[in-house]
Amino acid sequence: MGGNLRLMLAGSAPLAGNVLTFLRCALGCLVIEGYGQTECVAPITLTIQGDYVPEHVGPPICCCSVKLVDVPEMDYFAHEGKGEVCVRGNNVFLGYFKDPELNSIDELGWHHTGDVGMWLPVSS
Repeated sequence: MGGNLRLMLAGSAPLAGNVLTFLRCALGCLVIEGYGQTECVAPITLTIQGDYVPEHVGPPICCCSVKLVDVPEMDYFAHEGKGEVCVRGNNVFLGYFKDPELNSIDELGWHHTGDVGMWLPVSS
């Protein structure tokens, strides 16, 4: 890349650990992986510069809170560190325009993403 590439953000789908490591070595630039949704103005979490452990998407960004809720039909329970990802904050949309049936925001303001996630020991 001629030394011109300084940063790469990946977030449309999880990168395999070997792919992430290869990109960091081959491109010689900072590669940050994240998790997000259009409903949350893109990022919800981002890996931190200097964290080179693959196969996680980092902690929540500063403008939102993230929690997990139980998904009993899939045998995922928040108290065990796995569950549906819910997010709320200034980056979360208010709902779908003229289509409230699609809204996934509960009475406490948590947007239920429909995605399953887990907390790692390093709080990401």
